[in-house]
Amino acid sequence: MAQIFSKPGEAPHEYIHYNIDDPKLNFLEAEKAAKKIALTKCSTCMILSWKNGQTGEFYPNRECGTQKKPAWIHYAETR
Repeated sequence: MAQIFSKPGEAPHEYIHYNIDDPKLNFLEAEKAAKKIALTKCSTCMILSWKNGQTGEFYPNRECGTQKKPAWIHYAETR
């Protein structure tokens, strides 16, 4: 077994924008949809961070450095 590490800022990123237009959508349904989409790209994916667009809640729920990006994006990009 091997694990490959890349230097922060040097790893390629792919942004997947996916909108579910359902006002009754709950977090578990959104998480399930995100995992389904991610699994089409990589069989060993994991959710590193997230943001609820309706409530503004996000994880990790603390600031990460002095980046101009939202903390949840910065956190995922550097992992």
